[in-house]
Amino acid sequence: HDAQVRVALLFSKMGRGLETVAACREGLRTFPADPNLHFLLGCALVGQAAQGDISLVCSGGEVLGPRLTNSLSPCQILTAEAINHFEITLKLAPETPEALKHLAWILSANPSPEFRDGNEATKLARRGCALTNYRDPAMLQALACAYAETGRYTEAMKAVEHSSQLLEG
Repeated sequence: HDAQVRVALLFSKMGRGLETVAACREGLRTFPADPNLHFLLGCALVGQAAQGDISLVCSGGEVLGPRLTNSLSPCQILTAEAINHFEITLKLAPETPEALKHLAWILSANPSPEFRDGNEATKLARRGCALTNYRDPAMLQALACAYAETGRYTEAMKAVEHSSQLLEG
């Protein structure tokens, strides 16, 4: 089991997205409740969705959220699958700041309006900030983005300023 996670993590660190996806999917066939594999798969799917000329070769053919239509682009399908895996990660391991951060970013900054949910992104980012004692600059930036998505610009600026202070040391 640990070997499956290590292989997926190694591919991820090497920037080999398709191999990361394949390793995670293979590991999840045997260990479907492993939050690390779900998290790594979510990250790899986001990376694949960000590529310019993507195909659905790494799609798992998963059931997508009810608010999504059937006419999604390959990028949107991979993003929806990534959301599924981040949500599963959080069901299995609710105290996972990185999953909270990634999901908050998607829900607050994705160019497709079908994915955006500023209120949910704010909840996730605030929970992540609390788990990291408001000391993680990237988490604070996710919170700022979520606040901005909901029109809370003063709070967004405060989060950005706090993040900048932490980065400056």
